[in-house]
Amino acid sequence: MDAFGFRYREDVVSPYLWSRDIHRLDAVAITHAHSDHMGGMAAVLANFHPRELWVGVESRSPELLKLLSDAKDLGVVIIHRKGGDSIELGGCTVRYWRRRLISAANTLGRNDDSLVMKISFGETSALLEEMRKGGKK
Repeated sequence: MDAFGFRYREDVVSPYLWSRDIHRLDAVAITHAHSDHMGGMAAVLANFHPRELWVGVESRSPELLKLLSDAKDLGVVIIHRKGGDSIELGGCTVRYWRRRLISAANTLGRNDDSLVMKISFGETSALLEEMRKGGKK
């Protein structure tokens, strides 16, 4: 929250989706347990009632554990995705890669541990990945 009480994630994501006449989501994804990737997810879960929450990393992050608990309370199915998984969704193929393996010592998740998704529809595809600081992959 900034000095004026503006919650960027909560005050931007939900209103933007509503402005596009989106009122329900089939699935939402969290690539890793950093607040810049999941900070507004509680509002998205409450406002759009997705059927599934895709989680890309196991973490003992208190914020992630709270979010998972909230998702369960809302009846959202939590699905742990991992590199090598592939699913069909609405005519698209979603394939998952893990940037690198997570060490047992890492319990909070890092950008390097992000779940990467390639979404393909016909001859078109998009690669969704996390960038490191400085724009280096």
